[in-house]
Amino acid sequence: LCLSFPGARWHWLLKAAGLGFGLGEACRLNWIGIFFSMAMPGTTGGDVVKTYYAMKRTESKSLPVLTIVMDRVLGCIALVLLALGALLLNVETHRILNWKVLAAVPVFLLGAAFLFPIFWKYARRLPVLQRPSLSGHLDQVEHALGLYRTQKAMLLFWVGMSLVNHAAFALSVGVLGRAMGFDASFGNYLTIVPVVNLGSAFSITPAGWGVGEALFDLLFVKFAGQAPGSGAGVAVMVRAMALFPFFVGGFLYMCARREYSRQASVETSC
Repeated sequence: LCLSFPGARWHWLLKAAGLGFGLGEACRLNWIGIFFSMAMPGTTGGDVVKTYYAMKRTESKSLPVLTIVMDRVLGCIALVLLALGALLLNVETHRILNWKVLAAVPVFLLGAAFLFPIFWKYARRLPVLQRPSLSGHLDQVEHALGLYRTQKAMLLFWVGMSLVNHAAFALSVGVLGRAMGFDASFGNYLTIVPVVNLGSAFSITPAGWGVGEALFDLLFVKFAGQAPGSGAGVAVMVRAMALFPFFVGGFLYMCARREYSRQASVETSC
């Protein structure tokens, strides 16, 4: 359920931008993205594949990219807010992670969103952005951003739902850790898991392998007072459980390849 939620969020972003994607199609592409995220650098590698297939479904080449960026921004804001809230509720952790640094991230993102129209107004005057080949794409992006700005309530709604989704995933990791015999509190997991997810997203290893385990182990020792290596064990078990969505995404990818191959053969024959 936690892994399916981003598909629903992306579906709304696609629909709000005027792209005719059904919920089922958006969720299918989301699962295909999960499959590729397991083999590409960081945890955002699947976004490239999602964008590629979204472009095949629409004539626009710029709006799918914008929706992916917006999807990641909403998800990152929710991750940071969750980690920040858990830190503020656990005074002991203030000495380990600087909550002011975490608090600066959503403030920066919100400030950038507020100043973006002003920035965009002057950026469009740059000669490199006035080329005829880019003009149509930039107009589409500007129009879509205007649509998003008129739906602030829905943007806040999806940030809130993303917050709930990330919390549910962190708590599920906590249940797994308890089942493995570790006595860390669920508050620890609410702080550790979002930070690990953020760190893994920007790593250069496939699916954040190694980086996520090392970071989880480091924070598990400092936050929960567990023995070194215990956090890495929990992280590896989470990876093992992720094999199911990996195979589901792979199956959907093979189906998508056959579908696009049939479409291409039909277009060639016509």
